Parts: sequence; C-alpha cells; structure tokens
Amino acid sequence: MFSPTEWVIPGAGFISKTSECDALIQNGAFFMELDAAAIMENINKGINPDVIGAISSNRKFALVYKGEIIAQGSRYDKAYQKVLQEIRKVSYSSEKVGEYLENLYNRRRLVSVEDTLLLGTLPEKGVKMFLKLFDEFGNNIGQLIRSPNRNELYYKLLFGGKEIDIKSTIKLLDDKYRLRSLPIKEGEHLLYGDLNIPKEFTDRYAALGQIIYEDGLKYFLNAKKYGKVDGTVSVWVKADIYTDYGGQSINLDQFWKARDAGMSIEQAAFATFAGKQAKKFGFVKVRILDQDEQITRNRVELNFLK
Repeated sequence: MFSPTEWVIPGAGFISKTSECDALIQNGAFFMELDAAAIMENINKGINPDVIGAISSNRKFALVYKGEIIAQGSRYDKAYQKVLQEIRKVSYSSEKVGEYLENLYNRRRLVSVEDTLLLGTLPEKGVKMFLKLFDEFGNNIGQLIRSPNRNELYYKLLFGGKEIDIKSTIKLLDDKYRLRSLPIKEGEHLLYGDLNIPKEFTDRYAALGQIIYEDGLKYFLNAKKYGKVDGTVSVWVKADIYTDYGGQSINLDQFWKARDAGMSIEQAAFATFAGKQAKKFGFVKVRILDQDEQITRNRVELNFLK
C-alpha cells in the first residue's frame, strides 16, 4: 500500500496544470517517484533535483490510486504518457477523472510469481507451499497455495486474508488410470490438469492458469518418486461444472474454433491453452489413440508427448 509523502510529483510527465492536479487529488490519486530513495541520496549530496531530472531520462514515476500503483513509467514511456494524456482530456471534470481512475484500477492484471525459482519446489516447513503473487506494477495481490496429496496437487488463493478455492488441480497419472478409459499406455506417467478457475478471477487476473500449470509440472519433475513425466493427458468436455465458460472447457472451445477455422487436428490442439503450455515445456507431439471416439464436438481426448 502506498500513501502520499513529500515525494508526490504533481508535475510528472504531462500533468502540469493546477486544474489537472486538483482533479486527481479530489479523487485521492497522486504521483510518486519510484526511485525516490536514490533522488533523496543525491539531494543530500547537494545535487539540485532539477539537474537530476535533467540528466536522468529514465527517471520513473507512478500514479497511485486506492493505495495501489495503476500506471508507471518514465517521461518517455509511451504507455505511461498515454495514461497522462487521457487524464488531461477529462481533467475538466473530477467525476470523469474518477471514472478513468476506476477503469485503470479494475483493469485485467497480469499476474506473476515474486520468485519464479520457487515454482515446483517444496516448502521449508510443512506441506503447503505459498507463492507470493504480484501484478505488472508490483502490487501484491495475494498468494497461491499449493497443497499436495500423493500424486495430486490442489490450489487455492490466499486473498484478503481468506483462502479461496479456485477449482484447480494438477495430477500425475500412471497406467492404472487406463481403467477409467483415459488415453494412457502401460508404463506411462502423464500430467493431467483440471483448471476451472472461477471467471470472477480470470476476468480480473491473467496468467493464473499458466502459473499453476508450470508449478505443477515442475513439482512432479522434481518428485522422482512418482515417476518421470512422459507427457500430458488432456480431456476436454462439455459439462455443467464449466457454467462460467458457457458449459464447456476453455480448451474444448479453443480447439473447435481452431478446427472450424481450417486448422488440422494437431494444429488445433496446439492452439489451445493446454497445447501452448505443453509445447512450451517440450511436449511437441500430439497422440490420439482413436480419432473417431476421442475427437467429438462434446469431448476431446489426446496426449501431448515429447
């Protein structure tokens, strides 16, 4: 969380008129210097801050609203300057500025893990792994919790002090699961992911599924006792559990949109979220054991293998 300090920069970038600053202030927004500590150190050395700004074209500012950074960049950052230009356009109205700030605040955020080296690793204590999540501007948005149960991993979000079930599991299945008619051959160990993250989160946060997939895969690559990971098993269906997504899995929808656009089965498979993730980690072959039975409008079953 951020709060105003003596390092509020009302003249950052294009925002210079008093009316523009007033419209921001009335909505509780303010600018801050991202490298304020370095600037302060130079000032303490007797260097004029105007000179510092003149010689440092990469000097970065952030626009803060509701305690979070909603835009940031240097004076020459086009995306940041576009935000300032949009604010200038509506600065005649505090209400309009407030609406624009709300849109920025409620944008779809790109999520990442604070330390990617922790993906797939075991916690120092206990069995639950907590991964800190941040958006593209460095705002802390909570933690991803991984809970293992033998060959299964369950994921939740720790958000606002509460654990929230995001209906996501990653499993490493062996050939015993052939009894359930899954496309697994004798001796194989295949990664299976069921990511049905509620739309209220996917609408707000991008890349959660990618983080879960990568964490689960790396976990089982490290956990040798469950066997090597030979590839993945994908089962995409129409079902009531996917009501948030029109009654079918996202992968099934993506697959048939690609097929209807003229792609081959293999091309369509790699056009899905699951296919893109599989390819990213070296599973570059598509296997279909029985095309007539496993490729239908209501259900698709296939494997991504090395």
